[in-house]
Amino acid sequence: MMGIVVDFNRYGLAIVTDQPLNKEAVVYLSIVSAETRIDNIVGVVHNCVTSESAYRCGIQFRTGSPLQDERNLTEQRLKQLEQDFMRQPVSA
Repeated sequence: MMGIVVDFNRYGLAIVTDQPLNKEAVVYLSIVSAETRIDNIVGVVHNCVTSESAYRCGIQFRTGSPLQDERNLTEQRLKQLEQDFMRQPVSA
C-alpha cells in the first residue's frame, strides 16, 4: 500500500491513503524523499479517520522495538530527514 505523507517528524507521521489501517496495527514503512530513502521503519497505527474519500492515519515510529533492524542508524536517519524538511522553504 502507498500513502502520501502529510505530516512528519522523527517520532512519527500522518499519511493519506486509499485504504484504512487498523488501530494498533504494527506496520513497516519506507519513506522516500528527493534525497533520502529509509526502509523497514517499525511503526504502530494510532488512529485512522476518513477524510474526503481517503483515510488519514497517524503512525508512531517504534525504533526501539526489538522488531526494528539497525535501531541507532534508523533513528539517526529519521532525525536527519526531519532536519532536511525543516530547512526546505514552505510553498503556499
